[in-house]
Amino acid sequence: MQNESAPAKRIPLQFTVEFRHNYARDEDVGVLRNISFSGAFLEAREHQFLVREKIKIKFLVSGRERVIHARVVWANQKGAGLNFQPSNNQDRQI
Repeated sequence: MQNESAPAKRIPLQFTVEFRHNYARDEDVGVLRNISFSGAFLEAREHQFLVREKIKIKFLVSGRERVIHARVVWANQKGAGLNFQPSNNQDRQI
């Protein structure tokens, strides 16, 4: 049984995604470098993230475009640690 305060197990990957801040019109491109059920690390070296800001991540899964909401938990010059903010069961399944 996993301790609820322990971070979820991360799976390394290299998956290109588009993302944008909730208030922004333009999308940027980044790379998910690891992922878990609860969040991911988004590498985007040319981008500045602020802790607690919300972003939308867009990607393809099985040939279908998906959008998931996330909140920035921490940020550095390489990218940001994200916490997924699923709003329904379909978001959780993705």
